[in-house]
Amino acid sequence: STSVGTNAVADLVSSQINSILGDLSKEYKLNLTYNTASNNLTTQGNQDLNNTQNADKIAIGVSKNFFDGKLIVNGTIGRASVTSLNTPQSILISNFNLEYKLTKKGNLSINGFNETNDLNTSIQLNSLNTQGIGLSYKNDFSSLNDFELYQGFLDIFRKKDKKRIMKPNRTNLQPIPKKSSPNTKTPSPTATVK
Repeated sequence: STSVGTNAVADLVSSQINSILGDLSKEYKLNLTYNTASNNLTTQGNQDLNNTQNADKIAIGVSKNFFDGKLIVNGTIGRASVTSLNTPQSILISNFNLEYKLTKKGNLSINGFNETNDLNTSIQLNSLNTQGIGLSYKNDFSSLNDFELYQGFLDIFRKKDKKRIMKPNRTNLQPIPKKSSPNTKTPSPTATVK
């Protein structure tokens, strides 16, 4: 169908533009999204419609890392439109996502976002945007022995010398200097002259 061909061309053009945008800057990641879709509506309930629903979305996004990759900021701005029953509707897309990594490995992070709802959701919720904040944990593992969160929980019940994740780091410890009492005099340095 025409819709499939249009989507294939749109995807090809978007990927070529994204390849060019990727080479523009080392500090910023830029991308372009363009989607188009078409559905033939023949019936709705008991009515014959013989109508086509068209949907288009175009958006440009930017991403930037701060503090050696601990803070990631993503933003997208664009426009989405739907034409259904010969009635066009459109909304402005303004998405914002903030992620701050709480650990050195980056597997625990706090996220905040503001995302534009699609048209159907906006009508149902009577709201154009959805906001949220959350805590996320990522860990790649192939068995429970590799699952750090599980092993960390088990470490609570293990003896100190048997801990797997929460081992105390004793390599960077330095002795605490002894405080001298006020009655104790510290010897003054003496200089020898030859």
